[in-house]
Amino acid sequence: MEKAVSVEEIRSIVKAEEKVLLLIKTSNCTVCTAVEQQLNEFLHERIGLKAIKINIKDDQKVSGEYMVLTAPAVILFFQGKEIWRGARFISFSELEQVLLKLN
Repeated sequence: MEKAVSVEEIRSIVKAEEKVLLLIKTSNCTVCTAVEQQLNEFLHERIGLKAIKINIKDDQKVSGEYMVLTAPAVILFFQGKEIWRGARFISFSELEQVLLKLN
């Protein structure tokens, strides 16, 4: 999973890639750490899915830009548009179903 440092960088990646999975997290958050580890395992066998993460501390505009009220938040973009979102406790089975529909 690639690290982004600004909203502008995220926008650029979302525009350039067909499928992007964005993890928005905070520092010192055990749930965020657990979700990031689960995402890394989830992504291991998924080719063609670009994954990026950003810590709200790195760019505080990110929570407003993506209307994130709690962390962690995972947002799936397809062709530049948000098509799925999960927050706090992420349903990986639901995310998997959405990704299967895109293939």
